[in-house]
Amino acid sequence: MKRPRKNFLMTRALAHGSNAWCRSLKADSASFTLWWNDVLERSSTMSTTSPEPPAMDTIHQLLFAVYPSFALLAACQLDVFTPLKDGALTAEELAEKIQVGVSKLRPLLYALVAANLLTVNDERFANTAESSYYLVQGKPAYTGKRLNVAAKAWAAMLKTAGSIRAGVGLAHDEFDFANMATEKVETLLRGFHAPALATGKMLADKFDFSARDNLLDVGGGSGGVAIALLEKFPHLRATIVEQANVAPVTQRIVAESNVAERVQVIASNAINDSLEGAFDCAILSAVIQLLSADEVRQLLQNVARVLNPNGALYIIGSVLDDSRLTPAEVATLNLLFINSYDHGQAYTESEYRAWLTEAGFGEIQREILPSASSLISARKGKAI
Repeated sequence: MKRPRKNFLMTRALAHGSNAWCRSLKADSASFTLWWNDVLERSSTMSTTSPEPPAMDTIHQLLFAVYPSFALLAACQLDVFTPLKDGALTAEELAEKIQVGVSKLRPLLYALVAANLLTVNDERFANTAESSYYLVQGKPAYTGKRLNVAAKAWAAMLKTAGSIRAGVGLAHDEFDFANMATEKVETLLRGFHAPALATGKMLADKFDFSARDNLLDVGGGSGGVAIALLEKFPHLRATIVEQANVAPVTQRIVAESNVAERVQVIASNAINDSLEGAFDCAILSAVIQLLSADEVRQLLQNVARVLNPNGALYIIGSVLDDSRLTPAEVATLNLLFINSYDHGQAYTESEYRAWLTEAGFGEIQREILPSASSLISARKGKAI
């Protein structure tokens, strides 16, 4: 808006004061000048300014946050990192090795540099220390197959609004192991295998299993957790319980390890069926978050029945603080669970403690791991 004309403002201002008051202001030129400048300033402010809009920093950041993840996915699908294990290559040389056109590959390579997964010097691209360790096929810590699982998870997240409206997980079929084709089960389990091995090594470093003889791994998936523990403790034997259509895949992956003769794989529903045997310790890794609260109670009671007195239980998974806000990674990962499972979700520490106490466990402790997952340890009390 244009500033009101001075003569118009003067007329209006004088019209709203008594004649005597206006005459007194005119007589005192200094006071009149101050008053008149104040009128102009307030008029200018009212007519030309409005509240500043808030910055769109968070929205802008979230809109662009997904692109580095998709760059990583594409790079693993194309196996970009493996040809770089022996040294830097130009975009043309790398394109030839992975048999793609260079014009589409080059933007991906620079995106990977921006994401701190590659470096570039004189147009020659090289792995970072991190990508060299984890993303080169054939290396022990290779985790590239995990991106296949991530891709399914990201696709599931696109259904969040629909899942909330429907009240069920619309991506349930993508993660329903009980009814999944064997080939699909194997793809997912092999994608989880490297992280499972890492979880087993973490447990082996944190706890002394030398006094334990028999390990129960419920929902053991690829068997990676049990394999890593048995590699560290050569006297230990393991029983892995998995669903009927998952167990054969678990058996195949376990057979590829050097501890296969000490592992038994059993096809059973650990919630609805009675577990058999006697065990010194038990593991539930990435299991509780898939279940309803009633299923969690039943599972913990079933596990408690086959644990010897003083037996140890280790739970690894996505656990929320009681505020449900932290760890932030788990609060947002919960969106995957509500899409993938009809009843599963990340539960709070207090809920875990209540369920474990109800099942007869004590000495309950929780540690938040660097990955933002939690490790909950507990010990069985009297016989149940």
